[in-house]
Amino acid sequence: MFFFQEVIYTVFILSLIAGLSFFVLVILVYSVLVYRKQGLIRRMERQLIASKEKKFSILGMLGAEDFLTNIQKKLKRAGFKFDAEETILILSIFAFILFVICVTSGFGLMSFLVPPAVFYLFSALLDKLGSMKYEKLNVQFADAVQDMADYLKVSGNFINAVEKVAFEADEPLKSELQKIVSKVNAGMSVLTALKEFSDDIQSPLVESWVDAVVFSFRMKANTADVCESVAKKVRMRLRQNQKINAMLKGTKSTIYMIVAVMALMLIMTYASSPMYLAVFRTFMGKIALLYTIVSYAGTTIFMLKKMNKEVKSV
Repeated sequence: MFFFQEVIYTVFILSLIAGLSFFVLVILVYSVLVYRKQGLIRRMERQLIASKEKKFSILGMLGAEDFLTNIQKKLKRAGFKFDAEETILILSIFAFILFVICVTSGFGLMSFLVPPAVFYLFSALLDKLGSMKYEKLNVQFADAVQDMADYLKVSGNFINAVEKVAFEADEPLKSELQKIVSKVNAGMSVLTALKEFSDDIQSPLVESWVDAVVFSFRMKANTADVCESVAKKVRMRLRQNQKINAMLKGTKSTIYMIVAVMALMLIMTYASSPMYLAVFRTFMGKIALLYTIVSYAGTTIFMLKKMNKEVKSV
């Protein structure tokens, strides 16, 4: 009976791998056909006076534009200039290779956790790097705005003040401020350059400063006083965020401890009881174990994401 269950389980896994391979093959052939069609369209557009640049996208073709845009935003926020679709393709190949290795190594249904785990860890890494860059940039921004106010009191030229602050600032704020100066020197208006700066940073603190500066320009107000006022508000906001982050770190530590204790209890039960060991070796036992792990992991991830979302909204 046990041998018959193992045969069914092996046939199921092999059928699944064959199905996935066939799906990948169909997508590959379809992508090649669409790519050739796009090549023909590009050759025809060269004959037009004003052609539109169109980028071939497999995920876009499959209707996953939102997912692609989300990954591209995370890459940009983390400071990477990689193409989102190429990154996802490389990650998919890596996850599939790990999946096959786990299946052939006898991990069975546990192998199905590998692909989503790879994508989740990659997304979590991008979120962590983006948050670190975001926090560092906000701290630098508070000092930079105060320096701008001091320079504006002396010269009164806004772009000169931004250029001097950019020269003294550190990364990642330095390159962002230099973009403002470069765009204005290239002929772009100051207001447009500031709005693009706000869109690139995607920080409520930066957005409030840009809105205040734009308002002062239009109302012919003193920009130095505006920058000084915003600098005080930014510092107060940063102190509030630090207190909230300190409280949430304690809560996250408690969650991690609970998850670690539950995982340790599960492993000890699995290793010490022959009855549980025999049950988990069956097909239904493996499904139950997989469901337990997914439930624990899903609940933990959901709680952490909700906490991070609340912090970002502050």
